[in-house]
Amino acid sequence: MKQLLLLFLPLTVFSQTSETTQKRAFWLGLSFSPDLASRATFSENDLVENIYDDIEIPKFGYTGGVNILFEINSGLALETGIQYSLKGFRTKEQEFTAPQPNDPAIPERGWFEYRYPYLDVPLKLNYKPFKNRKFFFSGGLIAHFYLQSSTKFVAFYAGGRKEERVEYATDDDYKKITLGFVAGFGRDFNFGKNAKLRVEPLFRHMFLPIHPGSVKYYLWTAGLNVGFYKRLH
Repeated sequence: MKQLLLLFLPLTVFSQTSETTQKRAFWLGLSFSPDLASRATFSENDLVENIYDDIEIPKFGYTGGVNILFEINSGLALETGIQYSLKGFRTKEQEFTAPQPNDPAIPERGWFEYRYPYLDVPLKLNYKPFKNRKFFFSGGLIAHFYLQSSTKFVAFYAGGRKEERVEYATDDDYKKITLGFVAGFGRDFNFGKNAKLRVEPLFRHMFLPIHPGSVKYYLWTAGLNVGFYKRLH
């Protein structure tokens, strides 16, 4: 009897190992996320912090790129990739006071939009706790690689004339690399065994400031990430 058990045990282990191996898979995906973007400001001076909070509001941005998903088993997966992400914020519309009323060279009102493009490299863990293996939770870290920021000024003049100007930063001291975290949840829609659509609300937030100064700025985005994945192995 003991001999039979000794013969059966390796077969059982081999069967479980084979099942786990079969569930492992690599997926290649393309994703895009329309985002709401802004920044969190922290200062030792509450007055300075309140001024920023009063005039700044979120702007629309986006994140998109290529992803690689490695399924460890049916409930656990690692995901990475490279993504272009346009972050930033804008100011509320403000009225300007000209030295001479109705001066055509001075705008009556306007607002600024600050754009911060980054290349993002995430490392994310996806966990599917339910038996149907469709819904999942995700979380991980992101390395943000700074590109070149720009400022857009939208001005409105007397008579209804509108003007837009964009200036690119030529000499800035923003950190070239910073770190952040990502968290979300979502659902997979399978198309057979080799393709799936993934819908995932995501929140991304830097936990290192983008600028070495007394006032700390941390960029964040909240968006709906949609990706199409193809199974490679």
